[in-house]
This record gives sequence, structure tokens and C-alpha cells, in this order.
Amino acid sequence: MSRKVLTTLGALLAGSASLLAEPTQFWASWTVDDWANDKFSTQTNVENRHGDGFDLIYFRATQKFYYDLNDTWTLGAHPVIETARSGDDWSETYQLDLEVNPTFKLSDRLSLKVRNRYEVRRKEDHGDANYDRYRLRTILSYKANWLPGMTAISVGNEVYYDFSAERINADRIYPLQLSFKPSDHFKTTVYYLYETKRQGLSEDWEGKHVIGLSSGFQF
Repeated sequence: MSRKVLTTLGALLAGSASLLAEPTQFWASWTVDDWANDKFSTQTNVENRHGDGFDLIYFRATQKFYYDLNDTWTLGAHPVIETARSGDDWSETYQLDLEVNPTFKLSDRLSLKVRNRYEVRRKEDHGDANYDRYRLRTILSYKANWLPGMTAISVGNEVYYDFSAERINADRIYPLQLSFKPSDHFKTTVYYLYETKRQGLSEDWEGKHVIGLSSGFQF
């Protein structure tokens, strides 16, 4: 029995050491609510990502358009430009996001939010090559006011299906999201996620830790 316990502890320590050795990135997203009525709304969003040394490695700009079909279903269409760095080189990707998103109210406090997103993607200097992908994100949220200004605590998961590789090539686990609304004009979510990803047809998965902040302004 003691040998099994030692073996299990050794495996856990080895796994923990491997996780700690993986890189950590810092992401920040900023959204401004531009306009809304009973059905339509539009938002301007920018996102920046930073590596271990806090150097900028990614920037994304999006104009989001939403239409509420009813209390459960929302449609979205978002033109996107993203710029990513690989080594010393930067490259751009031009994208159109198409979304069909249901939100299910499970109780007075508990809700399940699902984002179905198809991304039409074309890369700079790659002609008409197809880099389309499908993303499925599921977030389970619980309304809570355990801290000043706190509105919810959430967990979630997101998977990416790459159509050119015909398989899932990325997975994100959100073990913790804390949402706050300090005022009527500002809200923010602090989160941790763990992402694993493989490139093209490679069988090698690489992981990274992400500490993020997603903030929204309404004027």
C-alpha cells in the first residue's frame, strides 16, 4: 500500500512540476457598449495579450453586432482584425465571427451560457487558404455577492475545431471566473484559464496558464 501511495504522490508531484514549468500569459479585453435598443446592440472591443516578460504578443480589434431573438437566443456577427507575433515577425488575420448563442436560466441564481461561433479566417500573405474553425464555449455562472461589487462566480470550458486539420486543436478550461460591477457604467471579470493547443496535424499538445481581465464600459 505504501508503495502505491508513494507512486501516486510521485506522479502528482511530477505533473505539478510540469504544469509550473509551462508559460504564463496575461490577457486583457476592453469593451465599450456603443448603442442598443430592445433587439439590436453593437460593441467595440479590443484585446491585448502579453507573454512571460509582459511583452506584447497579440492584439485584436472587433466590432460586435448582436440581435436578440428572444430571452434565450442571441445572434452575433463580428468583423475582426487580429495581429500576432511569432519570434520577431508580426502577421495579421482577417476574420468574420458568426454566432448563435443560447442562455439557459437553470434557477434564480444559476445559468448556463453557450457560445457557438463559426470563424471565417484568412491570413495575410496566404491568399485564399482556408483557416476556418468552430468554437464551442460553455460557461456555468452562479450569482453571488460574496465580495464588494461581486455579481457572479463561474466555471467553463471551450474547444476549437480546426476545419483544415479536421479535428479539435485547442481546449481551454476556466476553473475560476469572478465577475464584479463596481458601478452602473463599469463591469469586469477576473479569470484564470489553462489552455492546451496543438498545431496542424501534430500530435504534440502544448499548455499555458493565462491570467486575464475582461472589462466593459457603458456610457
